[in-house]
Amino acid sequence: MRILSIVKPPGRLILIRRTAPFRRQLNLITALLAVVVLLLIGYAIAVQTRPDLRIYGIIATAVVVILALKAYDLRGLAEKHDSFCFDQEEDLLMHNGKPVAPLHNIDHILVREVIKDNEAISEPDQYALVVALDDTRRITLAETMGVSEARQDIEEAAREIASFLNVKVEKAARTEDEWWVDR
Repeated sequence: MRILSIVKPPGRLILIRRTAPFRRQLNLITALLAVVVLLLIGYAIAVQTRPDLRIYGIIATAVVVILALKAYDLRGLAEKHDSFCFDQEEDLLMHNGKPVAPLHNIDHILVREVIKDNEAISEPDQYALVVALDDTRRITLAETMGVSEARQDIEEAAREIASFLNVKVEKAARTEDEWWVDR
């Protein structure tokens, strides 16, 4: 499922980050969370008669915490569509209608691979689409969290934005803990 769509009215390019892929992930995590909470309730009742089941309750509690944290991360991505408008007539980059930066300050478009710290994987499953400004500021347009076809969406959007603005596309990598690099 595609996470980005691009609309090109005359003199503008509008990038829309769609929420449907993230909503599906959030719904799945919420359902899993409900099942694990029900198991946790069952373990809480069973522990009264069989104290040896306490370890399963501890494991279920840890799973609940992990799923809740993942759901919290996805909640922001699944709430509403985000749009970025590159307006050549106004020489302005806008985020949801609010001015962010002048277009003439955009140095390049950055396709960022987000690598997990503790895993040596060959193919990252998270990517970020970032606008790099002349003054070293970065504006993150979109991030993916394990969505299939995310890499193609990010790279295609980067090429279209770069050709619209007549700037180059660069590729780089960062770890998950270095999220501040793209802000």
